[in-house]
Amino acid sequence: MLVVAVMCLGAKNVNFRDICRIALYIGAALLVTFLLLSLVNVIPNYVYGDRNSFGISYTTDFAAHVFYLACTYIYLRFDVLKWWDFALVIVLTAFVQFFTHTDVDVISLLILLFVMVIYRFRVSWSKHFKPVLIFLRTSWIWLLIFPGIIIGLSMKYDANNAIFTKINDLISNRLYYGSYAFTSYGVRLFGQPVLESGWGGANGYDTYHNAASQVTYFFIDSSYINMLVKFGLALSIVFLYLFLLTSYKDTKQNNFKIPLILLVIFASSIIDQHLFELAYNPFVLVIFANHRHLGSDNALRRPASQKRGVLKHARK
Repeated sequence: MLVVAVMCLGAKNVNFRDICRIALYIGAALLVTFLLLSLVNVIPNYVYGDRNSFGISYTTDFAAHVFYLACTYIYLRFDVLKWWDFALVIVLTAFVQFFTHTDVDVISLLILLFVMVIYRFRVSWSKHFKPVLIFLRTSWIWLLIFPGIIIGLSMKYDANNAIFTKINDLISNRLYYGSYAFTSYGVRLFGQPVLESGWGGANGYDTYHNAASQVTYFFIDSSYINMLVKFGLALSIVFLYLFLLTSYKDTKQNNFKIPLILLVIFASSIIDQHLFELAYNPFVLVIFANHRHLGSDNALRRPASQKRGVLKHARK
């Protein structure tokens, strides 16, 4: 987390679009290179059943790279979205589903697609369908709701409760492991080391195929529980506040690009651990980087005459 904090400070006043372009070009080039090298057996493609990792340490990690690169690409394309941008996200969603079967990233890409549609038609739809405008202007609130959902459910998890059991099954035991993290480690002010045992990498791959029954699997997938348990309450509050402040200020200026992308990423982070990993998520840097000079949706602002009328009425 220290590296993330230093990088965030280093991004102060840097054009965020430039950061995203570099992240997209390098990330996409490396991911395609790893995929091709894994297909010709230069580097290993760890296969778990019918789930491929394509040169990355685990299948979910490959899918997460695809998801974050898609978010970065769409952020850069938001104001000029064309049909092929929608087609690209649909193709990526199908690819991730068919080759990795990573539900969290498939659902996250579908949420991204939904957000793209809302943003593309925001001006015309908001005039005739007020919930669209309400959704846009309150999009920052979800950055508080999503962490609250998984943290609350994990803290209250009861294996004997049928509802909790059903939810836990739907999200692949994430509630159980989140609850285990809280009961075994707790939440400290400045964090602590946590011993995890997963299936990623060469050792995890070998264990999965040869000694899975001899190892107790434990991995904290949720970024929010990861943050609380590993990095502590203090840093968790600071980073969550900075994300909320960034998103709130943007929505007040009718600049919805960052709030909508953060909404998608925060939804994914309920059961995905990559929120604070710069190798995946360049949007961590937005809390200090310069992005508000990029404009806002003037068409969604209240007319000045309407504002004066409201003010005049209030004075009476």
